[in-house]
Amino acid sequence: MIMLNFIELFLFIFSCIITTSVYYILGKLFLSENKNNFYDHLIFGVIIASFLSLSLNFILPLSKELNTVFQILVVFLFLIFSKKKFTSSEIKKILIISISILILISFDTENRPDAYLYHLPYSQIINEHKIIPGISNLHFRFGHVSIFQYLSSFNYTFFSGLNGLLIPSALFCITIFLYFLNDLSSLFKKSSKISYGKLFSFLIFIYICLRINRYSEFGNDAMSHLTVFYLVSKFIYLKNFKLKDYKEILLLCVFSFLNKSFLIFTFIFPGYIFFKKKISLAKAIFNLPILIISLWLIKNILVSGCAIYPIKITCIASLKWVNIQDVRNEAIKAEAWAKGWPERKEG
Repeated sequence: MIMLNFIELFLFIFSCIITTSVYYILGKLFLSENKNNFYDHLIFGVIIASFLSLSLNFILPLSKELNTVFQILVVFLFLIFSKKKFTSSEIKKILIISISILILISFDTENRPDAYLYHLPYSQIINEHKIIPGISNLHFRFGHVSIFQYLSSFNYTFFSGLNGLLIPSALFCITIFLYFLNDLSSLFKKSSKISYGKLFSFLIFIYICLRINRYSEFGNDAMSHLTVFYLVSKFIYLKNFKLKDYKEILLLCVFSFLNKSFLIFTFIFPGYIFFKKKISLAKAIFNLPILIISLWLIKNILVSGCAIYPIKITCIASLKWVNIQDVRNEAIKAEAWAKGWPERKEG
């Protein structure tokens, strides 16, 4: 269990409130006000913040000073220039989520091997440096980090210190949980009917309660699964496919892919809308999600020499920091781990 003194506890809760508010504001700027609920805004705010952190890291390290100024600036500008301030309901939900983050993290244990292996070390590198070409040669896992490492690093501020790195994944999990809980709560209304969307929400809600309930076991996999659950739910509820729906679904798919490369299959959802709606190629390509995935692939090439590490066909062998034989070896290791080969009792 994480032990904090009174001052650290106050600063941590304050940081949770600020972080939740910043993500919510970013989500409100991206999504329309009348179509989406509080949790939609917060989830998309998390996604937008992660993309901003990636973009900034091309030119600047995500230092404590930069991150703190960014969070204060977002909240300040919203309070000064926004016509619609926070409602009492929104403030209440922000406080509930912030306290829930504290409770969830309070029961943390020391069992996070991936965090110690490369999540936290890579976050420190992001905090201290802009993108470093060839850094995967220091540790091969730096070649396939998740966008959540950038989001965590973006939350290292004067308010939270290093504890801020723990907040984004806990916040994202709690928000997804509350999204499905909120969807199920409408079943208690007299006019509500059990639909495919409600049934899906019920199954995912039970799954989260049983399998994604311990912060110490969170990793890139849990965040990826939660993103896909949310993506499928939003797709099920689509009625009339519009260009805006295509872009939002595509954004969720890009975020899923940036968490785990094997989630590339999620692009079948925007692909379906593309052909169903007969969206022009120009509108399908020239948008924010495509820009972000392009930046991510460029970042991958700078870091490891491969657009998708360690897939050899995506590597640029002419780059000085690329060793194709090492890429082949890591690809074999990745396949072996994926198939549980190291756990075999027989040789």
